[in-house]
Amino acid sequence: MLRSNIPEVMAAMGDGAFSRLIEAANEVRNTTNTTLLGSRSGAFYQVTRGSVVKESQAKGIRTAKSYNLKPSKIKVGKATRRVYQASAPGEAPASLTGELRQSVGITAHIQGGKMTAEIGTKLDKGLYLEYGTHDGHIKARPWLKPSFDRSLDAVKAILSRRWVE
Repeated sequence: MLRSNIPEVMAAMGDGAFSRLIEAANEVRNTTNTTLLGSRSGAFYQVTRGSVVKESQAKGIRTAKSYNLKPSKIKVGKATRRVYQASAPGEAPASLTGELRQSVGITAHIQGGKMTAEIGTKLDKGLYLEYGTHDGHIKARPWLKPSFDRSLDAVKAILSRRWVE
């Protein structure tokens, strides 16, 4: 007697497709984390007791160009001070606390036979940094779209591999 394997094959294909969707979404999330790391070219700030003061206003701090350093601890006279370098408009945002980078996550859904994945953050500042604010107070510092663009080839490779082994 002949028996149809179509239901089992369809289930395996669905499982494989969802698995690839998760893998592709994780690739974008990992690229986003990399985008949010690294050095920037904006102004330097002195960090003291939870506050951040622009270096030109901080006592005893010289101009950023005179340091030629990455954000770190520096010696100013006999004191050690922590220095933070902000991002310039157009660059991915610099990280003082790592809150944005740590908040990036993925959510995947299957609804009505359609599979979707979302990569992003629930933090309002993620949106403000990506696009800037309407009043121009915060200039755009894109981080999510560039991450999608950088991961496109890897995502295509993930989704074009065999679905069922």
